[in-house]
Amino acid sequence: MTLPAKVEHGSLVELLQVVVQKGGDLGAVESALRSFAEYEHRVREAEARERYRAAMAECHKQIGLLPAPNRVAIPTKRGGTYTFNYCDLATAIKVAGPVLAAAGFSWRWDYAVDWNTYVVTATCYLSHASGHTEQASFSCPVPDVVGEGARPTIHALSSARTAAARLAFLAVTGLVAAADEEPTESRVVKRQPKEPKVHTLPGGPQHFDGWGGRSLEEVPVDVLVRARDWLARESKYQAYVEAISLELERRRAAAG
Repeated sequence: MTLPAKVEHGSLVELLQVVVQKGGDLGAVESALRSFAEYEHRVREAEARERYRAAMAECHKQIGLLPAPNRVAIPTKRGGTYTFNYCDLATAIKVAGPVLAAAGFSWRWDYAVDWNTYVVTATCYLSHASGHTEQASFSCPVPDVVGEGARPTIHALSSARTAAARLAFLAVTGLVAAADEEPTESRVVKRQPKEPKVHTLPGGPQHFDGWGGRSLEEVPVDVLVRARDWLARESKYQAYVEAISLELERRRAAAG
């Protein structure tokens, strides 16, 4: 049975009355209603998603880049320092919050802690007045938990929780903090390698101070190769390069 177009968006009672009057199959109508409800739900979701994205695009225009007032310096294993600026959560909310709220957005977080690995996961939900919601999650390890049986402090848990919440908020909103104003300082500063002290000891060029007086026969092959390649950059070390090359050829011949 074909239903009149005028009742497609009418009330359920009106639709059932038409079905009864025309002797229609209520089961077929129920199936049609379910299909129509699912279709209408998809249409509303698509409309809400479009309104969400349009509102977010406008927020991005108004907010621009977030400030990054906090500088961190992290020492590296090589003795240098890696520095960078970042936008903390309070600053991000203070700058972006009013704009997002005025556009119909609201946000909240859920948290979970893995007590086996001491990792905190924050999930930020960003909802729009249209009904559409998106989410993003980020996990951070709890710092300063060292040794078997060690437990994290409240401060360490709070630090990891805040860091995860900040990164999840930035991820779900798509906001980015401003670039470092001093990019020359935001890099790994490597110590310049010192030129190894190389000279002839008793016994000829087969001996090097850097190897504690060991002869070439006592030095591993990989170390010999690295030393030869480094010394080959300077002509004044040609004698040592030749000595190492001869030793490597001797070992290849012995192995063959």
